[in-house]
Amino acid sequence: QPFRDFSGSPSALKWGINVPAFMEGVIYFGTLTVMTKFLSENVALGDVHAGQMVALFSGGITGMMFLLGGLGDRWGIRRALLFGLLTMIVGRTLIALGETLHMQPGVWSPLHLMVAAGMLCVVVGYGTFQPTLYAAVKHYTDEKTSALGFALIYSFTNLGAFASGLLSPRVRHFSEKLLPPNGITGVLWVYAVLSIVGVLAAALG
Repeated sequence: QPFRDFSGSPSALKWGINVPAFMEGVIYFGTLTVMTKFLSENVALGDVHAGQMVALFSGGITGMMFLLGGLGDRWGIRRALLFGLLTMIVGRTLIALGETLHMQPGVWSPLHLMVAAGMLCVVVGYGTFQPTLYAAVKHYTDEKTSALGFALIYSFTNLGAFASGLLSPRVRHFSEKLLPPNGITGVLWVYAVLSIVGVLAAALG
């Protein structure tokens, strides 16, 4: 019965919310698994500084959720989702672009600063996106469908994390010769492009 009730939910819930949830599960967790190595080796920060940046990145998202979690109420669900998703596309593009342009690596180098700017954009975008995602489920469901709606969001996000573990190694292996030294930049570009799928689903769902 819960699935029959959910089948009558608005398309904004079934496609405009669940598809971005899945895609961001793929992208966020896939990026996080390669980010320390990317910062350490490709950006040439070393293990200590790379670990510190990743810690600030993940912790910053939590803090930004607290600061920007109410945008969905003030701007409306769709507008806040699109803002978060588009900001993350900008950030992911900046992260992948620096090494593609062969910018100088090292601590406080042009490459480091561009990657840091990209990570900040992702922090702002994800800090907006995640709370709005759950607000959207509450907005588009009723007492019959809310439990399943929240369960699906959680499941799709975790399914995305699982899918990233299958996708990243293959993309990285394919990209090693095109984007040396380790193909991680190729993985980051794929995730930047995949972000567009979430935007289209949120815009058209």
